[in-house]
Amino acid sequence: MGVLFYTDASGWLVAAMFVLNVCIGLFRRSSIEQHYAIGYGIAALGFLHASIAMDGLNLAGSQLGGIIVATLGMFVSWGQVGLGGRLKSSGGTSTAIRRFHLLAASVLLVLGGWHLLVNGEHVRALFGL
Repeated sequence: MGVLFYTDASGWLVAAMFVLNVCIGLFRRSSIEQHYAIGYGIAALGFLHASIAMDGLNLAGSQLGGIIVATLGMFVSWGQVGLGGRLKSSGGTSTAIRRFHLLAASVLLVLGGWHLLVNGEHVRALFGL
């Protein structure tokens, strides 16, 4: 198994964790502790995914745009963890932080989708791009 396998596997795992975490945050508030743990996992695994993907990657052509978007998404995910921590320390009562946390999750969804369309080999093949 080569670098491409680990890059794909870690990227798809981040995407699955993101979907799971959004579902927990919106629909399973009783599992909020898992929401926090998965949020930290997304930020850490996103960094690992970037590290694997960047190993020997040729930063030319159409790849560069997706990499810039993904890097921005990685930084937003770290900010998202910070927002989640502030929300947790407020007991979940801060409406302003909760709204900003939801906005950041929406931004992550857009950035992740954009990254998949630009750099996702399987997604590009699926849509004939």
